[in-house]
Amino acid sequence: RQIFPTLHRMAARFTALTIFQNRDDQAFFERHRMIGKGANMLIPGSGVDIEAFDNALLTSPSSNVLRQQLKLDESEVVITVTRMTRQKGIPTLLAAAALVNKVRPSVRFLLVGPREGEGSSAVTQAEIDHHAPYVIHVGKRSDIPALLSLADVFAFPTEYREGVPRVLLEAGLANLPIVTTKMPGCTDVVRDGWSGFLVPPRDPNLLAARILDMLREREAARAMGARAGQLVRKEFGLQLTTDRYAEAYAALMDRSAGRSSHGARDGTRQEISLQEAPS
Repeated sequence: RQIFPTLHRMAARFTALTIFQNRDDQAFFERHRMIGKGANMLIPGSGVDIEAFDNALLTSPSSNVLRQQLKLDESEVVITVTRMTRQKGIPTLLAAAALVNKVRPSVRFLLVGPREGEGSSAVTQAEIDHHAPYVIHVGKRSDIPALLSLADVFAFPTEYREGVPRVLLEAGLANLPIVTTKMPGCTDVVRDGWSGFLVPPRDPNLLAARILDMLREREAARAMGARAGQLVRKEFGLQLTTDRYAEAYAALMDRSAGRSSHGARDGTRQEISLQEAPS
């Protein structure tokens, strides 16, 4: 870690523009003087294809059909979509599921994502099976929008420094209330108490408590989910994201050609402001 900032400072001498996907990474580089004299700007995330997501919902089986296939019946569903690894917080989620089950035994936790092929970081099948029948692992799926539409809460207890997790953007598009960790990238999508809840990583007790809050206070949870959806549709669309990158590169080309540019100038910080939660 001591070498990493030094190498970036050396590279920054020859860097015209640094683009960040989340505010925490941008602040880290600024705090450690790793940007140099070049401009820097925030373009949130890699974008999500909103039209493709909405079209997938139109052509997917109904939630009732999927519930029957997955034997969910009328259960409340907490879903996560991620690789089944320890760094993604799956042990924490399993521990939280056990706590929720003691209070609300009808809740089912739907785990979507691959376990095989994840090497030593993967949770074991035995760890997942220990929490049956209230934890159901369905593996890798291609019908994510449809699965999100049948859920009541999205949980994402990652321990990674994320860019901006696309699964949070997709959960937002499904208007799902989100409980996730206070990790870089996650906090660009979820504002605690406004568009979801933020909890510390590796804290199954608070994760379980926030999930239960969402299930008990359904009107407040629906309002949070709607706000998350509005934020994603306004700030994280794939077309908007690609346009922002194209404009940034066009500005650099204008500068290199000696023409006037509307882009950020050397040493400046250009902001793409994300919608702020009301005070």
